[in-house]
Amino acid sequence: MLRGNDPVSYFTSTAPLKGDPALKSVFDGDTYRFASADNKRLFDADPKQYGSTPRPEPASAPAASAARPIG
Repeated sequence: MLRGNDPVSYFTSTAPLKGDPALKSVFDGDTYRFASADNKRLFDADPKQYGSTPRPEPASAPAASAARPIG
């Protein structure tokens, strides 16, 4: 879930950017918002690249070592 963040910003910025509700596209039944018209154009040109789950941020060592399986 992107929570209104611009999907392209996960690939082009150091942090996710909030999407503008006026700049949106629909792909595979989901609506995506964009921080800029340029990011919307990039998405519209290749939605499969950006319309999937964004790349995860690396886990910190303490957080990774404290992770426990659920179950």
